[in-house]
Amino acid sequence: MRRLVTTAVLLAWGMTSVGQSAETVAKEPQELIRLRAENRLLKATLKQRNEEIAALKATLKQRTGEITAIKQSTDEGEAVSAMDERIRKAYRADPTRPLLSALEFEDRKVTRTTKGSYEMVVVCSIVYPDRPTQRDRTRWHIRATHGPNGWQAELASLPEAP
Repeated sequence: MRRLVTTAVLLAWGMTSVGQSAETVAKEPQELIRLRAENRLLKATLKQRNEEIAALKATLKQRTGEITAIKQSTDEGEAVSAMDERIRKAYRADPTRPLLSALEFEDRKVTRTTKGSYEMVVVCSIVYPDRPTQRDRTRWHIRATHGPNGWQAELASLPEAP
């Protein structure tokens, strides 16, 4: 009678394996039945944990993408600043040009070439203090790379007329 009740309870709880009859379950030792039930519980727990891990991995991947986008934006801004400063230094070093009242950057196109390297093509307009309506325009192709001393910019080609 006791085996019959145990078998009925196990069948009601779905504790038997697929394809096992009530007679087979009734003949199995209680320890084996308990271990099988515990095994199913552990498998269900493992499945749940794997789903939680997959959700955490998806969140981590999303956050990593956000961090990369922010870092790339920051790097691009610093590279552009280095390239702009390199152009300013080139104008200041040119003895044929008078002191500038304004240097404006137009039509800026920045491209990331590799990790830690950018190229920029930009047109610079110079407004001279004594001739405010006259502008000299020059197209610059310049490259910036990140090294141990920060962002360094160098000319990729000589300045030309736009």
